[in-house]
Amino acid sequence: DRMCAIARSAGARVIFVKPAANLRDFTPFKSEHGSIGFGEQMRWEDTLRKARKDKREGRPNAAVEGFLAAAKIDPLHAQGLWEAADALCAAKHCDEARQYFARAADEDICPLRATSAIQAAVEDAAGENGVPLVDFPQVLEANMPCPEERRILGDESFLDHVHPTIEGHRLLAWTLFDQLAAWNVVA
Repeated sequence: DRMCAIARSAGARVIFVKPAANLRDFTPFKSEHGSIGFGEQMRWEDTLRKARKDKREGRPNAAVEGFLAAAKIDPLHAQGLWEAADALCAAKHCDEARQYFARAADEDICPLRATSAIQAAVEDAAGENGVPLVDFPQVLEANMPCPEERRILGDESFLDHVHPTIEGHRLLAWTLFDQLAAWNVVA
């Protein structure tokens, strides 16, 4: 809100960009158990160990079942959520995988990627201030070389956890250029 007020007072315009992040190919930085007891932690670890074994040994449905069971035991452990998402993605349950990848990023104890709350705050601020919003995750997803239902941002769009590839920067630049052209700032 302050940025918009400062820009208005200087006669400048603002464009907000909803931040994007590598959800699919970058695990959480730090995970901690939620408020579960020692016994539940041991049950979670055993369930996760079995799910990992199922994944390694080529049993994707059993792996998904195990990772989801672990996520039910501890729904706040970021790494556990990410592994559930990864298994869901491998089993082509992409809509559900997307939700688990986002939850994993949100529960990361060291959130170096934009959380869902931050993305929502950027969207809200743009709407409340009547400024354009570039939905950068959507821009990147629209340009992924895979079927639409499998578009979950990963290494194809990022150099690491948040820094876009050169192509990603190009896409953002053209999207910003289009907004400037709509304002008749550039031809």
